[in-house]
Amino acid sequence: MRAQLGRIQEIAALPNVTLLLQFPEPGDTAIVYIEDQTTSQYLETPADIERYTLVFDHLRASALSPERSTAFIGQIATSPERSQRD
Repeated sequence: MRAQLGRIQEIAALPNVTLLLQFPEPGDTAIVYIEDQTTSQYLETPADIERYTLVFDHLRASALSPERSTAFIGQIATSPERSQRD
C-alpha cells in the first residue's frame, strides 16, 4: 500500500491531474482537492462533491478504457510522425 500511496502522490503532483477522494467508511465524507499554481482547496460540501463527481463520471464515460488508452499511447509513441519530431 505504501507504494500505491507514493504513486498517487506522484500522479497528483502532475499539473493535469485532479483527484476525487472517497472513503469506504460511511461516516467519512468524500473530498475534492483542487490545486493550481497559487492555491489549493479541499471541498467537502455535498453540493461540491456532487458537482465534481458528475464531472468525473462524464470524463470517465467518454475516456478510452485503460487497455485502449495503453494501446493508443503505444501507437502514438511508435508512429513515424512522432519519430520525425523527436
